[in-house]
Amino acid sequence: HLSIRRQRQMCIRDRRQKYELCLALHTEAAEAAYLTGHFDRMERLAQIVEQRADALLDKVKACEIRVHAYFAQNKLLKSIRTALPLLRMLGVTFPNKPGKLHIFLNMLVTKLALLRCSPEAISQLPEMSDPYKLAAMRLMIKMSSAAYIGLPNLLPLIGFKGVRLSLAYGNAPASTYIYSGFGMILSVFQGDIETGYRFGELAVHLVDRLHAEEFAARTISTANFLI
Repeated sequence: HLSIRRQRQMCIRDRRQKYELCLALHTEAAEAAYLTGHFDRMERLAQIVEQRADALLDKVKACEIRVHAYFAQNKLLKSIRTALPLLRMLGVTFPNKPGKLHIFLNMLVTKLALLRCSPEAISQLPEMSDPYKLAAMRLMIKMSSAAYIGLPNLLPLIGFKGVRLSLAYGNAPASTYIYSGFGMILSVFQGDIETGYRFGELAVHLVDRLHAEEFAARTISTANFLI
């Protein structure tokens, strides 16, 4: 019985190792195809990952690649619509046709959530550990460039949602860019320069603390050039 059990464990372990290798190879190949302009090949490889992946989180990287690839081809709405269904599966929803009312209501809800939490207090929040929310934060940032050009009303909603997710689940590396974007909204569009500046300082401070090198350029440029 012990021998059979060991054999089963070895088979399961071997199968898992082969799955992880296959997943990594297909994902990296899809990204390489996108970066070299072979978009048809990227599409085939990304679809294989999304169809064969065992877990939802295993599909996220392939989705991010497709979002970037469609943006590079100026397919802005397709880039956004690729991200939205996966975000819903990760527990984060956005309206399909965001309008000014959505922006107003989300701004109100976010400001209410911040009534008892200053930028200085936010800096002391624990680090985000929920893998689904971490993946959602990254994917939100990935689609933000397409939203900026193709669906502008969605962009502030990404910022508001990101702030509330950070308050609820802790700070993520992607929170740095979220906070700088929120500070920009406050200072540029709301005229609240002082609070916007504090969020910009918060964002820049957290880059090193959260090892957020991936988002450092966006965060620092938003804080220094826009706020």
